[in-house]
Amino acid sequence: MNNWRFLLVVLGWLAPCSAFQPVLRSARASTAVRAEIATGSSSSVDVKSMPGVTNPVGFFDPFGICEDADPQIVYWLRAAELKHGRVTMLATTGWLVNTGGTFWPGTFDGEHTWASLGSQPLHAWANMAADRPSAPYEILIFAGIVETYDELRGERGEKHYTQGGPIGLQFDPLGFQTRYSPEQMLRQQNKELNNGRLAMLGMASFLVAAQIKGSVPFLPTIFEG
Repeated sequence: MNNWRFLLVVLGWLAPCSAFQPVLRSARASTAVRAEIATGSSSSVDVKSMPGVTNPVGFFDPFGICEDADPQIVYWLRAAELKHGRVTMLATTGWLVNTGGTFWPGTFDGEHTWASLGSQPLHAWANMAADRPSAPYEILIFAGIVETYDELRGERGEKHYTQGGPIGLQFDPLGFQTRYSPEQMLRQQNKELNNGRLAMLGMASFLVAAQIKGSVPFLPTIFEG
């Protein structure tokens, strides 16, 4: 792929990522967003008190995107930010582990080992698609199933996140959340959001460095494909 075309693709990918931040409202607006939600009841979102407002940036909405946003939009943006952050935290970890020469044991198709794909993630992806052409589609189908399951909460009698329900997949097999105080819960949510934001930036840097040599001076050549 042409390097500059690839860079434009990555920049286009970053644009929606930056839109996840403005779930926080501009200081020149009131701190609450009020609207009639789909259930017909009135609700408000105090965006300044939502998780993610942390030092050193603090409250951040330079374009005032949430000034007149309905609560559904605020919750949707926060869910998108959380989801992308979680995915890129996994991707960043996988990239670092892969480039470090650590692989899953065994084979991924009954014939080819994970180690045979190589230690350069983008090349490994291409090699996997060549060895098992259905692999990329299988991954997309799995992601689609997870996404559909999350979106169909109403069918299961649960409250959708745009209506004030829990944001993101709820996975806490050890029950940590039940033992957290409100202050501890907020601290953990802030950690997850901030780590996810850093991972989104980090993953974008890895992708650019892997395609355009020297484009990210702080990354060693091990990250270049």
